[in-house]
Amino acid sequence: MVAFMQILSSTRETLRKLLIRGEYDGFEEEAGMHGVARLAEMLNQCKNEFPHAPPIKGAFLMEEIGALEEASGICLSNFMPRTPFLSLLQKKIKEVSCTPKDFVQKVWDFVEGIVCRILDKESENYPPLQLSLRRAGQSLIEKMRRRLLQFVKEIVEMEIRMKLPELGDVDIGRLRQQNAGRVEQAFDMKMRLLAYWECVVLRLVDALALHVVHAVKNLVEDQLDAEVMNEVVGQRVGGGSNEIEKMLEESPATAAMRERLRKSISLLQESKDVVAKIMDRVSIRAD
Repeated sequence: MVAFMQILSSTRETLRKLLIRGEYDGFEEEAGMHGVARLAEMLNQCKNEFPHAPPIKGAFLMEEIGALEEASGICLSNFMPRTPFLSLLQKKIKEVSCTPKDFVQKVWDFVEGIVCRILDKESENYPPLQLSLRRAGQSLIEKMRRRLLQFVKEIVEMEIRMKLPELGDVDIGRLRQQNAGRVEQAFDMKMRLLAYWECVVLRLVDALALHVVHAVKNLVEDQLDAEVMNEVVGQRVGGGSNEIEKMLEESPATAAMRERLRKSISLLQESKDVVAKIMDRVSIRAD
């Protein structure tokens, strides 16, 4: 049991260094194990994958004009309707909702690779235990992946349902004097979308960043130990003994190697004693 707790402790400390503190002792030449740096790269890539402006479909302003026409009603002619703006914004957010989901998949695939590698490394002398540790790590990663995907779904829905503060009534009477009222309204809507889009992207990226940092820290500090204990220690075999005791038994190959080392040490000790006796005899004869 002591060996098992040492494996957990060593694994937790190594993961702290790689995924939380950004220390890469022993992995300096392996960029793929530099957890904090790679997660930051993924977040920046996710941010860059969001379009800098709302996605455009069709000819310039035609989508906005269509939304305005569908929202036509009896209203003051010189004021911008609010409904088509919200409708178009929600549509644009839905079109990019796959970007944060892809980010979540990449993050947990990467974290899973690091966690499983460290678990394998720390338990390499116990093959039966190694399989259970890997299974526990993969199971926990999958649970956290589903949680983060649900969180992404919620924040996207939040943006879609966001009630915007009053933007104020915009008098476009002067623009209508140019006999291009609908076009002017569409252009004004496009500018509003463009201005608000950056806020949407920043909120999504910030929420993802904070949640990933919290989730990874929670995994390393608390949940991995609990999942491993549940997977390994909680299992029972016939007679009611913990399976971990069986898993920590040395494999035949390891036992044979240990026996060879024991015999080698014994032989070296005997050789040392023989050499010491010979040296004593030589010393006596010299006297």
